[in-house]
Amino acid sequence: MPDARKLPFFCEGRDDYAVVEWLVENGHLPEVLDSRQPRKVERLHGGKDGMIDDVVPALRAGTSALIIRDADDDDPARIQAWFVKSLAAHGLTAVRESDPPDCSSSRLLFTVTVATDPSRPVRVGVVIVGDPGIKELSAAGGVAPWSEVTSFAMDDYLVRLLAREDVYGGISELKATPYAKAFQKLDRFTGLLRDNGLPVQTCKRLLGLLHGITGYRASPATFAERLLEKAAQVIPPADFKKLIEPLVSPIRFATEGVLGRGKGGR
Repeated sequence: MPDARKLPFFCEGRDDYAVVEWLVENGHLPEVLDSRQPRKVERLHGGKDGMIDDVVPALRAGTSALIIRDADDDDPARIQAWFVKSLAAHGLTAVRESDPPDCSSSRLLFTVTVATDPSRPVRVGVVIVGDPGIKELSAAGGVAPWSEVTSFAMDDYLVRLLAREDVYGGISELKATPYAKAFQKLDRFTGLLRDNGLPVQTCKRLLGLLHGITGYRASPATFAERLLEKAAQVIPPADFKKLIEPLVSPIRFATEGVLGRGKGGR
């Protein structure tokens, strides 16, 4: 049986699960978040709509949950409408709760009821992740191959870490391709794609291109874990905390909101 003291969380893909699990296991997020599953089992559907398919059984069982989804190019109002409509398709009613004064638009809190048992409402926190500031970042020689990113996601934070020479140089699998050369080639490739009407508008695609340039063969989930591990080793703790705070803060506050506001769910 699931641990009633744990709050299950759901992400869009295995690499996102890897990031959140690493943050939980290394003390940057509350240990109450359930990092044991579900990326290790076959029920992961993938994508934001597949994530809804993953979370619905938990909600029907009367379990509160946390959803962590990419901002993409949506605003909070459209994400709220997507969530309400998506749950309605499964026979669940989601109503957004009133926000506390310090609430950020990057976290939305809902009460969810099941048509067959409206007396057992649960809470769902929806955390919206992405880093629009990535467009202003520069790497080796001032290149910025991510300047045309318009769809924001968890991958933005990984690119921000990887763009640091001390982090990049600490990953042994990347050493065959020097830092400056890797990002200069990435900038050149994104320029060629842009000139051919194919601008690179997501950091996930940038990471894929960089894996091709460096010959890195591990899965995106494994890469995310290695990147965070190395960043935590080479960046001073206070600086590392500052870098990840825009990601962990809304997840932390949403967790507190789901667990601490009333007695809905378990």
